[in-house]
Amino acid sequence: RLVLKKDQLITVLPFLGSQYKITFDLFISSYGDKPVYSVLHFTQNGNLIRYGDRIPGIWITAGKKVLVCSSINNILQYPFYAQPTFPLKTWIPVVVSQTLVDKKFIYEVKINGVTLITIVNSAPQMFQAVKVYAGGSMVSSSRRENKRFEGLDTR
Repeated sequence: RLVLKKDQLITVLPFLGSQYKITFDLFISSYGDKPVYSVLHFTQNGNLIRYGDRIPGIWITAGKKVLVCSSINNILQYPFYAQPTFPLKTWIPVVVSQTLVDKKFIYEVKINGVTLITIVNSAPQMFQAVKVYAGGSMVSSSRRENKRFEGLDTR
């Protein structure tokens, strides 16, 4: 179990490949009043300046949505807001992946067992020295926890 805190760097990956799978369970004890609360942020070094600053980033919004952003198709931040409001005090499985299928890199977000977005990434890249923050380095974090952060495959 990992309680999310601002500036909580949990690891630095040597690289994040064109194919990866990030899995974790998210527990939201309450929704806050700030615009966004950071859950997990994979970054080369920043928040939204260069391609690779969000690979991916995951937040909870004041509107009670899960926001997943990633550098896809040469867009710095391809945002996706999960439409359902997720229940409080329940472990919610989250999977963000990019896999090679029929010679195309498919980026996919699954939350609570439901595929919420699938998109072809025509500009996959390998990123080096990727910092992983649980709680983020740029945005307020509180009242959230992760457990079972695992399944990272960087090919």
